[in-house]
Order: sequence, then structure tokens, then C-alpha cells
Amino acid sequence: MYVVDTTAPTAAIDIATPGLGAAQTTKVTITFSEKVVGFEPSTDITFSDSSAGSLSSFTSADGGVTWIAEFTPTAGVASGSTTISLVKGSYSDIAGNVGASITSGAITVDTKAPEAPTVAAVSTDNLINKA
Repeated sequence: MYVVDTTAPTAAIDIATPGLGAAQTTKVTITFSEKVVGFEPSTDITFSDSSAGSLSSFTSADGGVTWIAEFTPTAGVASGSTTISLVKGSYSDIAGNVGASITSGAITVDTKAPEAPTVAAVSTDNLINKA
């Protein structure tokens, strides 16, 4: 008896903390529906805005089903956001069924310190405090 696998693998991208400030990072997890082949995180992952931050190297401790990396936002970004996408056709299961693309929810970034307030003293008689 033969079993024919015609079901393509699926993927999900989870962002642990989608809103990041200064000195914060978040775990990014890609989970496939089954073990995949051909997945190369360094070339198969893209950002909608790469200036918002960067990812550490992805690692898998379960044979290629779950992949984990750390997203670090770029310092000095007043208001930014990005999504992480997995390129269509960049992975398949061992039967050769090709996986689809997937895009994460947005990661928002605000790593710029607020500007110091300015104070202007105005007096018509050059006195700030009158007794």
C-alpha cells in the first residue's frame, strides 16, 4: 500500500512582543506544519522595512519544524514598523510539496529618546519674578 503526500507544508510566524522600545528585543518563531527541506533563513526571510531592525541567526532544535531567532530594533527610530515574510517556494516537505509565502503581523519600533523640552521665559520688563 502506498501513501501519497500531496499536501504542501504550511508555516506560521509568531512575534512574541510586537511593540518594541529602546533596549528591547523580541523572539520570532517560525513553525512549519511538518519538517521542511530547503529552508535557508538567511535568504528566505525578508522584511517590509529592513531599516527597522535585524534578526539573529535562526536555529532549530527539533529537526527543522520550529525555527527561533531574536529581532533587535534599530536604535534612534522615532516611529517605525516592519513585517517579516517567508518567501514563496523557499521550502518544501520531503515529498516535494512546495510551501506558500507567509507574512507576520507588524513589529512596531520606537527607540528614539524624547527630545528635551525647551523653556522660554518672556517678560516685558526683563524681570522674571516680581516681589
